[in-house]
Amino acid sequence: MFQYGASMTVMDNEEMRPIDHLIRDRKIDVSSNQFNEVYIWGTNANYNLGTGSQQTRDVPELLDSLKRASIKQVCMDKFHSVFVSDDGRVWSCGHGQGGRLGLGSESSVVSPKKLNFEKDKDKLGVAMASISQDHSVFLMLSGSVFVCGLNSFHQLGLSPPPSHIVSPTPIPRSSLKSSQPLIGVCCGRFHSVVYSSREVYTFGIHAGQLGHSPVTVSSASVIEPKVVSLKLKRHIASIDCK
Repeated sequence: MFQYGASMTVMDNEEMRPIDHLIRDRKIDVSSNQFNEVYIWGTNANYNLGTGSQQTRDVPELLDSLKRASIKQVCMDKFHSVFVSDDGRVWSCGHGQGGRLGLGSESSVVSPKKLNFEKDKDKLGVAMASISQDHSVFLMLSGSVFVCGLNSFHQLGLSPPPSHIVSPTPIPRSSLKSSQPLIGVCCGRFHSVVYSSREVYTFGIHAGQLGHSPVTVSSASVIEPKVVSLKLKRHIASIDCK
């Protein structure tokens, strides 16, 4: 390009430089060997950016505290954030009221701090996480499901229902008798969902979002995971909830 007088700084009408055209159709390697870094920006009043202060970040900035970990998933909500690494480790930061951070206390944390899954007997690590305003749910590589945070709406799936949990605690396997391996979890503010490729379990406030019928005064909430009655012709790929 230099040989024919191309400028490396001049943009065309598509706002592209000569080098951009060269790599436009180039296949990008996104294999599992890639090291994934975290960039953050925005308001930070609730410490959920994990930068060590409440200062707003107006432009993307590398999160230095996690630069030595390859992060495969980031979850962010109003009061906290959770980061999951490729090797199954988890960090959280933000306001700790109710135990949503899973760090063993209700203290707020301004920089990502590693969670300790003491009750995970298999020690394989975390496959994925989901968070809502007041609680967090973790699917372990072993297939277990761990929860922490406020339980005001029975969204932790534990019985007898605690008011809150400050450290990751497993939902008893007896409550999740799935015929297939669990593949995902997701959280709404008032409920939680755990699912396999063929079955869906929900728990929390029962106002229609759980998929159980009928909704009555006596069934205003579901404390333990309850399987949703589904007539599936295909496998479940993914579920989301708010």
